[in-house]
Amino acid sequence: MTKISEEEVMIPIKEHGADKSFDLVIPVEGKIQRIDLQNMNQLKISPKVRLKIAIEHMLQEKGVTFNDTLHQDLCRHWEKHDDLILLPENSFTLDEWKQFGVDLWKLVAETLGVQRLAKKSAISRDRFRTPNISLLYGDNGWVTHVDNGIKYTFDVTKCMFSAGNISEKIRIGDFDCKGQTVVDLYAGIGYFVLPYLIHAKAAMVYACEWNDNAIDALRKNLKLNGFPLQGVADHVNLGLIPSSEPGWPVACAALRSDSGGWLHVHGNVTSGFGGNEEVDAAILPSKTSHQTNNFKHSVKSSQSCLHDQAHVSKPTSSLMSSKCDERSSFSSNMEKIPSSNKKMKPEWLAWASYVAESLLWHLTKSHENKTWNVHIQHIEHVKSYAPHIDHLVLDVECRPSQI
Repeated sequence: MTKISEEEVMIPIKEHGADKSFDLVIPVEGKIQRIDLQNMNQLKISPKVRLKIAIEHMLQEKGVTFNDTLHQDLCRHWEKHDDLILLPENSFTLDEWKQFGVDLWKLVAETLGVQRLAKKSAISRDRFRTPNISLLYGDNGWVTHVDNGIKYTFDVTKCMFSAGNISEKIRIGDFDCKGQTVVDLYAGIGYFVLPYLIHAKAAMVYACEWNDNAIDALRKNLKLNGFPLQGVADHVNLGLIPSSEPGWPVACAALRSDSGGWLHVHGNVTSGFGGNEEVDAAILPSKTSHQTNNFKHSVKSSQSCLHDQAHVSKPTSSLMSSKCDERSSFSSNMEKIPSSNKKMKPEWLAWASYVAESLLWHLTKSHENKTWNVHIQHIEHVKSYAPHIDHLVLDVECRPSQI
């Protein structure tokens, strides 16, 4: 029998002539209620007792005796993050559990009312104190935890979450940091970065962290709490090859909304397969009558094109696409663009066209639909990355139209 309150006990029985097990809840007053195990969560029974009952019935159905040794090996406490429970390392340690495989973990998760299950071991003795977590049931370890009104998301298999520092988070949140700059030398997933920003109202927080997994979580947490990198940069360097395109939306959002700035876009461009491989940069055709010494290639947005026009959308062409829809705010007529290389390959211009139109779209989207001018100022040939592949950098000046 299992005591579940001062007035009730639970007696496991077998219904006559049936294979299904039931429990009887018998109050002191004598009222008898039959409870299906599937509805056991409806009872006011502690999760620890529910788990014991569920495990015992599973073992009985499989012909295994639930002895004291197995009972002592059950977990008596755990950490709950979102819909994932993290079991302690001193639970389910016996070899007898291995025969039940995923069925055991599924039962534990369902009994405790979660979708995912993991188990922790000793923290790794590396520089990052990486958690040693095994995912037992479920497809990923990302969870969201709300602490002092702040949302923290992280992967439990890669990052730790310290619930014990809540008092310090609250204390920091009570600081008055309006107009001040804060440096957090050990930012982690943003334990203190977020309280400084959200509650203490710091004007700027420099977050320093060397663990890539923690940095990934920190970036997600800033976005989750409404603090993306927005409107602060005069220059943004995008030095990733073969393509920096995944970073273009963040880079555009990071530029100053009032005055804009420069984007330095790296990329690998394939060229030289058939046709004329190169054109002389000095004789590139120019169809505008307002040539300047800067050789600006302008991409100007217009209210009619970028506002309430269904045909204007994010460019979806490949990096080698050079033609643009005539209705677009982008002109495909390329002026002379300064380059470190005397020979300008047509594929470079095609790539530059695609980059410019994509950046224009991201700028308009991320800066409250302001109109922008995008000027390709320079194409730098860094090196030959491989046969027919060139590593290029595009210097793009981006300014709001009123500048």
